[in-house]
Amino acid sequence: MRDGHPRTSKKWVANAVKGKLVDKLTYRASEMMRDIRQEYGISIPYHQASAYGFEVGCRPMLFLDETHIKQHRVQGVILAVSALNGNNELFTVAYFIADSETYDNWVWFLQNLKNALLSDRRIAFLLDRGRGLKEAIPYIFPNNHHSYYFQHIMQNFNDQCVGKYAAPFKKLLRKILQRIAYVVTEQEYQDVMMAMELNSADAKEWVLQNDVDHWSHARFPGQRVIQQLDTSCAKSTNTTDG
Repeated sequence: MRDGHPRTSKKWVANAVKGKLVDKLTYRASEMMRDIRQEYGISIPYHQASAYGFEVGCRPMLFLDETHIKQHRVQGVILAVSALNGNNELFTVAYFIADSETYDNWVWFLQNLKNALLSDRRIAFLLDRGRGLKEAIPYIFPNNHHSYYFQHIMQNFNDQCVGKYAAPFKKLLRKILQRIAYVVTEQEYQDVMMAMELNSADAKEWVLQNDVDHWSHARFPGQRVIQQLDTSCAKSTNTTDG
């Protein structure tokens, strides 16, 4: 089926698969392509199927991550974006095999992702602060919120700030950092930041210098699922949908 066929409009395909997504929360893009081909005699590309699946069956959150290819004779990295379906399972929206993780590669991948999305609904992006990605996201999606995996923030805090302290004090500072991430109100945020300052002015300064507005629940303006603050869900994208 050539591109531009009237029955492959975004609205038509969304209506065609909506019922299946309700009945089967784990409905995959590859299954969507197969069913539309069998039932209507129309072939749609993978990127269209995955975009429809995200729009109709997933929350408005996207997880971005990279996975280095570890095969002996193959060098490269998989840049991937995933969502959560109604059954809290990962749904692979898109992936790109690149030679390396760079700003230019992320920009190319994200621009194609933006072109494939079906609507302008606000999306919250969750990501690490990997090479080039931190700068590429606001460039391609300037009107969408983006947040950082707390797991990576905690690791950086351990490596860059509290490693010099004895174990009991280090544990205390990590606990305060976790509170900074999980508190909900502005007053709670101010109180726990004061606790951090009283224990270590250096640690508080580290927090302020490391994008706290993008990983503290109280400071983050976008939609967020608290249970996912410290879970790097996109790490599960080592295998692709299909």
